[in-house]
Amino acid sequence: MDLSDNKRRLIRNIIWLLAAGLFIYVEFRWPFYKFLSDTWWYFWAWLTSVVFLILIFLNILVRLPEHFNTLLNELRAVFKLSHIGKEFIHLHNISFGRVGTISHIVIGPSGIWVAELRDYKGEITFKGDELAQNGSELKGTISHMLAHASIVQNFLRRKLGKELVVYPVMVIFSSNATIKLDFQPVRGVYVVYPEELVETVQAGHKINLDENLIGMIVAALKKSNEK
Repeated sequence: MDLSDNKRRLIRNIIWLLAAGLFIYVEFRWPFYKFLSDTWWYFWAWLTSVVFLILIFLNILVRLPEHFNTLLNELRAVFKLSHIGKEFIHLHNISFGRVGTISHIVIGPSGIWVAELRDYKGEITFKGDELAQNGSELKGTISHMLAHASIVQNFLRRKLGKELVVYPVMVIFSSNATIKLDFQPVRGVYVVYPEELVETVQAGHKINLDENLIGMIVAALKKSNEK
């Protein structure tokens, strides 16, 4: 999920909260039944609408801290991506035209990493060749990550004429998640907590991309985003 999705969700809930609060105030300040006919039917219709609005207000109010916490956890994960090390460069929302947009790409001496942030909760384990959440397969998740890595790899092959390996890493940022994978990648996809991200990417593989090649990769990816 893109960071902007969580921002929009939080903003949307705040707007709904304010709107519900405003309607409740208006209903109490100027009860509509007094403008129609002060009868029991209109009174009960007014009371029902007020109760309904209060329930909406309370429902949003109760869920708001959870949405805020989700956004805060994701911001922390993005901060980790942006501060892996001075020799690493973090690119955000790189567009490849019709093929799609990659949320996070990190380039450094240990290689090229395509990262995705996920708000999975519960126990994260293997189930066959798939990732599983509380025992239920997250079908297509691993294939999606591998496809994104392939997009970057194919692009760099065309632009630089080099066969470069791209490593996919999934960062699960929910504080209510438990990853039980023994630090083993799932079909080549690394699944880590934000706290493990820096160590995973820094250790990486013994590729040792030099500064010149890193610069070429970054330049090519940035140009892709300018189209």
